[in-house]
Amino acid sequence: MTDNNLIIFKVSEFPTFSETFIVQNIVDALERGYDVKILTNRKNHISNSSQKDLLEKYKLLDKVFTVRSIPNTKFRRVRNLVWDTVKNPFLIIIFLKYILKKNNISYYFLYLIKEYHSMVNAKVIHVHFCDQYKPLGDLFYFGLLKGKVVVTFHGYDVELLASKNKTDILVLNDLVSYFLANSEFTKRRLIKLGLDSKRIQMINNGIDVSIPDLKKRDSVNHPIKLLSVGRLVAFKGHIYSLKSVLELVEKGYKVKYSIIGEGEELGSLLAFVKSNGLEDYVIFYGKRAQSEIFDQFNENDIFLFPSTEDKNGRKENFGVASLEAQLFGLPVIGFDVGGFPETLINGKTGFLVKDKDYKQMAKKIVELAESPKLYQMMSKEAHFHIKNNFNFRDTFKKLQKIYES
Repeated sequence: MTDNNLIIFKVSEFPTFSETFIVQNIVDALERGYDVKILTNRKNHISNSSQKDLLEKYKLLDKVFTVRSIPNTKFRRVRNLVWDTVKNPFLIIIFLKYILKKNNISYYFLYLIKEYHSMVNAKVIHVHFCDQYKPLGDLFYFGLLKGKVVVTFHGYDVELLASKNKTDILVLNDLVSYFLANSEFTKRRLIKLGLDSKRIQMINNGIDVSIPDLKKRDSVNHPIKLLSVGRLVAFKGHIYSLKSVLELVEKGYKVKYSIIGEGEELGSLLAFVKSNGLEDYVIFYGKRAQSEIFDQFNENDIFLFPSTEDKNGRKENFGVASLEAQLFGLPVIGFDVGGFPETLINGKTGFLVKDKDYKQMAKKIVELAESPKLYQMMSKEAHFHIKNNFNFRDTFKKLQKIYES
């Protein structure tokens, strides 16, 4: 029998700076009256989150539990098993129950019970990022898992499934009740990979649309204030937005480009800025709390979303930062690649340009800067587009139907 009110969210680590949508999912589940646990491989300090206010308000860190890996020596295995049953004698009853039922006394079987017994009776196990589904397959095989398994794909996990983990597809089709794709682009990829199309549903990541007051935007500032938010990795394409800035500077435009995020590409991006004399035009802020990011949305005029297709074929599967920027009234300009185009209305809330065409990106920036009426229209349309279509509370209504089905 399952616990009809318990949802377990399984993630690789918690909290993190970038995965704000997971926190929103958890918060809404709590507000709808569900009991919540967060299962993770690593529990981080609250300083590792951009949403400290939500973590504190809902005491989310108190809901986190971690599991230990299997000890690599027989002595440690026996020691841990004895110590854990001393701390929690109820485990002995669980051990005996399942040993008699399954006629299995392997250490791995006992390890699964010991480390995962608190999730055995959950109503739903909601896995964010497919690569985190293990060892649910083994729990299911041994009859230790009674609840519904839901897996949400966000991006890199699709790449892993396609390139390294194709053997997992059969297990996933046996185990998972619903596969959730964050965009139609992601959904098409999952179907192509061979996941059961009847169990795939597209549910966009929603955001909190309750910002205090929308800033009135009559025209673009001078200098033109541009902003990007995202990890500094190759497929995020920051090098192309920097090339757009260089185009503008060489044409005599005054520009200030702010970049929030950190990652492996920082060195090469800094080198490009220095070699092209852009030090006075570009600022790298590193990672920032969500409140600071929101301040930057208010301070800037146009949001650049330069995600591209990298040399390995990786593309953006959606684009939460694009939603947040539009909510604050920033028109978004980005490349017509992957799932990102699903976040805006081309020509109405922003512009899509051909992949890697930084010159066209620069032209669209100029178009907005030199046409106040166009800028005002796009700013207003962007805000209402997000309010009406990407409210995370509406997103959770769709999730709740899946949880309760």
